[in-house]
Amino acid sequence: MTRYAIPLLGLAWAASCATGEVPSARFANAPAVTRVDDRRDVPDKPSEREFIHSLYHYDGVVQRRLSRALELPRTRRALGVNALDEVPDSTWFTNRIGVRELTPDEVRRGPVQVGSPEAHRPWMIHSTKTGGSEPGFMISDARGKKFLLKLDMAAFPEQLTATHVIVGRLLWACGFNVTEDHVVYFRPDDLVIAADAVGKDVFGDKHPLRRDEVEAVLARVAVEPDGRLRGMASLWLDGKPLGGPPAEGVRDDDPNDRIPHQLRRDLRGAYAIFAWLDHVDVQESNFLDMWVKEGDRHYVKHYLLDFGKALGVMNTTGINPRHGREYVIDFAAIARSLVTAGAMKRPWEGREPSPLRGVGMFEADGFDPGAWKPDSPAYVPLPGGSAIPGPPTTSPTR
Repeated sequence: MTRYAIPLLGLAWAASCATGEVPSARFANAPAVTRVDDRRDVPDKPSEREFIHSLYHYDGVVQRRLSRALELPRTRRALGVNALDEVPDSTWFTNRIGVRELTPDEVRRGPVQVGSPEAHRPWMIHSTKTGGSEPGFMISDARGKKFLLKLDMAAFPEQLTATHVIVGRLLWACGFNVTEDHVVYFRPDDLVIAADAVGKDVFGDKHPLRRDEVEAVLARVAVEPDGRLRGMASLWLDGKPLGGPPAEGVRDDDPNDRIPHQLRRDLRGAYAIFAWLDHVDVQESNFLDMWVKEGDRHYVKHYLLDFGKALGVMNTTGINPRHGREYVIDFAAIARSLVTAGAMKRPWEGREPSPLRGVGMFEADGFDPGAWKPDSPAYVPLPGGSAIPGPPTTSPTR
């Protein structure tokens, strides 16, 4: 039987790669639900999901892709839709643009409720920022409001801060829950170190934060002609953080979470929007569930986070034009290069950074939404991009 093992595995892999026809929509003869009742009380705080970066990506790039292929999953339409095959409002998604026209001022304001900390200085530093490549601090302003302050790297002025705010506003307009973010300007002496402030290393170990450490962080930041520094202040979300939602299945300890995430229409439909915005940094750690309180009840609300590497910024800051055109580890691209000895032109060859200040490697020429890829295939609610240009029955929003 051993000699049949490899052919059988190959057959299973081929079968899993075949794209079956998506069943056509069946409209129910029932009232169209416009709001899902998924804010029922969850009195006990759900457990926080731990994100282990290397394990997550190994599972998504290698192990889970192989096991999913052997499952021979059938093609099926997304769930989480009403009788008109549309997405109702929920703790995941709120219909905004499309239900009514949004004015430019509404989009510019986005989810803002508290307002910028720029007029409320000095800012108290509570800790250094951990994770990600950009420098930053956890701060609170003179009102006591807590923010995550991210800073542009000196070599790429305005790119991360502008992109984060712009993409966040657009995703809010599209219906997703995002953080309240502001571009801010400040001077180094606007930052005051709290008595209990801590510095954190890459392993999460803490030590008392020193002024020279703050100055070392600020030395990596672009300086404006008038001596000010530019940053992006992201308001800390209300509630208790639970980590990102699992890419497949549901949270077992959240009774309101009943639709497997890989089948949610709002998450599948995000693929086309992410492709448009070149939001390649799609991974579980850039989604966040919050256990929030509303009146006398608690429930879980779902957010998208961290958009500073969209609009081609990942390409410029990482000095790598492959982002958006290939996975970081792309076995198909590796195989093509191997078979052709590198003679085949790659889809990212010839891309150049924009000469404009604050603009990433973002262009319309050569952009194919059906061929767009995030950095990793690990987040499975995003289906194969080849479905995007097709008719409605093969759209990833179905």
